[in-house]
Amino acid sequence: MYIKSLSTLILAIVLMISCRKVNGPDSGGIIVGDASTEIEGDISGRLKFEDGPFVVIDDIHILPADTLVIDAGVYIYFEEGRRLTVEGLLIVNGEKNKPVFFRTYNESYWLGISLLNSSQLSEFRYCIIQQVIQESGDVVTSGAVEVQNSNALFQNCIFQQNLTQSGGGLFINNSSAEIKNCIFRDNYADYFGGAFVLENSTSSVINNTIYNNTCYNFGGGIVLDDPLTTDIQNNIFYSNYSFTGDRHIAVTSGDSSNINLGYNFLDAGNLNPQFVSSGDLHLSAISPCINNGNPDSVYNDYDGTRNDQGAYGGPMGDW
Repeated sequence: MYIKSLSTLILAIVLMISCRKVNGPDSGGIIVGDASTEIEGDISGRLKFEDGPFVVIDDIHILPADTLVIDAGVYIYFEEGRRLTVEGLLIVNGEKNKPVFFRTYNESYWLGISLLNSSQLSEFRYCIIQQVIQESGDVVTSGAVEVQNSNALFQNCIFQQNLTQSGGGLFINNSSAEIKNCIFRDNYADYFGGAFVLENSTSSVINNTIYNNTCYNFGGGIVLDDPLTTDIQNNIFYSNYSFTGDRHIAVTSGDSSNINLGYNFLDAGNLNPQFVSSGDLHLSAISPCINNGNPDSVYNDYDGTRNDQGAYGGPMGDW
C-alpha cells in the first residue's frame, strides 16, 4: 500500500523534471540529444567530460578486474529500470564547481548503483545521485547506492529525491564506509532508514546534513543494525520523519557501545539549525550549529575555526 502511493509521489516529482532538456540550477542547461554517448554492458576505462553526456540504455557493469573513472562535470542519464553494478573499482572524480550527476532519463526512473563484493575502495567525490525508484520485486531494492561486502568513500555528495525499500540514499551491509560532508535530503524508504542504513559495518559518518527524509516504518534518518565500529559526529539531523523508531539515529539490534556519538545537532523541541533556506542548506549567520562541532583541531573548518556542524563544516566544508 505504501509502496504504490509513495512511488506515485516520487514519480510526480520526476515528471516535473525534463531530462531531455535540463534547465535547473544543478544542470548547466545541458541538452541530451544527438551529441550524447550511449553506453551499456561491461564498461571500464574513463568517461570523459568531452564525450558526454552519457545515456545508459541497458545495465552497465564494472567487472572485478576492471576500473572505471568518471571525470568532473560528467552527466550520466539512466533509461528506465537501468542500473550500474560495480564488482571492480569505481572512481567518481567530481569537483566543487563540476559535480558528476547520476540521474534519470526521459522523465523516468532508474534503479541505482550497487557495489558488490569488491575489496578495493570505490570513491564518490562531488556527485549528485537522484531520482532512483525501487519497488518490491525489482532487481535491487535497497539504497540509491547499495554497498554489499565492499569498501566505499562518499565525500561532498548529494543524495536527493530517491525512493527505496530500505536506506533511501545509502544501504551499507557488511562493508566499510566513510560518509563525509554529504547531504541527504528528500529521500524516502518504505521499511528502514529514510536517509540511510548501516548494517554490520564499520562506518565513519562525519559532518553530514540529513534533512527532510521520510521512512514509512522505522527510522527517519540513520538506522544502525548490528553495528561494528561506528563514528557519528558533527552531523545535522533536521525535519526527518518516521512512523516508529528514532527519527534521528535508530538502532534495531546489536551492541550500542560500538557507536561513538558526539556533537550532532538533533532537532528536539523547537531547535532549528537556521539554514539559509530550505533550498540552501548552508548555515545562516545566526545558526546554533556554527562552531558547535567537535573542538578537536582535526575537525576544524577549512578556515581553521572550530567545526561547524553539517555538510558545510570541517576541513572539506568549503563547497
